[in-house]
Amino acid sequence: MFFDEEGNPTSVELDAVRRYFARAAFAFNNACNLEAEPHVRAMLTAFSAHACQSLREALQRLAEAAPENDTTLREAVADLPFVSLIEEVRNHDIHGFPLPICDSNVNSSVWVANPDKPIRLTSSHGVSVFLQMQGAKPKVRLSPKDQKHGKFTPGQSISYQCVGGELIVHDFSAGKDFRLLEVLRIFLENAQTLVASLTMLRETKFSDDGT
Repeated sequence: MFFDEEGNPTSVELDAVRRYFARAAFAFNNACNLEAEPHVRAMLTAFSAHACQSLREALQRLAEAAPENDTTLREAVADLPFVSLIEEVRNHDIHGFPLPICDSNVNSSVWVANPDKPIRLTSSHGVSVFLQMQGAKPKVRLSPKDQKHGKFTPGQSISYQCVGGELIVHDFSAGKDFRLLEVLRIFLENAQTLVASLTMLRETKFSDDGT
């Protein structure tokens, strides 16, 4: 049997969920401090994103271990918001493309791609393909407008914009821009309900078992 920091019986899997949530929430709350230095906010935002990804993976392991006829947990984990975007942010951050540091006095845009799955622009039949950053969203223009002979493929890429000290991320799958801290907040709010529910169920189980 495994015990948490307060000496209560728990499982290794549930303890991992609790600790990753605590890490993610701590980093998120401190990253929201507008008085912190820009590089500190960037580090804490990245820390929270990494912990959110680890939390989602820990929850997934619990869901996969649940009985086949118990679909509640699996459905709840599958319904967590922004999981693909958070994973994309985390993967780029951990593989050589750290989150931008946003200075409130400088507006900027950055777009990075995995070298193994790069951005591709293809054209033929005299079609020109132009690409420029419009905020966090790359804008593609074809001349003439011939979708058949001019194409843009983002590959495994991610783009950001810094505006007023806030980091905006473009979600290619949704075609929308989001404040990264808002993405993390929404994910953590949904995950918090799930973590609390799992903790309550586990405590009830141990109580019923008389252990």
